[in-house]
Amino acid sequence: MEQINANVIYALLVLLGAVMSLITFYLGRRRDATEMGIKDGMLTQSLQTLQLSLNEMKSSIERINNKMDMTDERREREYRDILVAYAKLEESYKSLHKRVDSLEYRSGVPQPISR
Repeated sequence: MEQINANVIYALLVLLGAVMSLITFYLGRRRDATEMGIKDGMLTQSLQTLQLSLNEMKSSIERINNKMDMTDERREREYRDILVAYAKLEESYKSLHKRVDSLEYRSGVPQPISR
C-alpha cells in the first residue's frame, strides 16, 4: 500500500508539475502578447502622429504654392499693365513730338539737323 501511495504521490507531483508548466507557459505567452500589443499600439500611434505631421506639411506646402501662383499671376498682370502704359506713353510722346515740330515749323524757329 505504501508503494501505491508513493507512486500516486509521484504521479500527482508529476501531473502538478505539468499543469504548473502549462499555466506558466500560458501566462508567459499572454504577458508576451500583452507586451507585443503595447509595442504595436505605440508603433501605430507613432505612425499616426507622423502621418498627421506629413499631412499638415503637405497642406502647408500646397498653401504656399497657391500663394506663389497668385503672386506670379499678379506680377504678370502688373508687368502687362506696365507694358501697356509704356506703349501709351510712347505713342503720346510721338504725338507730342509731332505737335512741337509742327509748332516750331509754323513759328519759323529753325529745326535742328537730325543725324
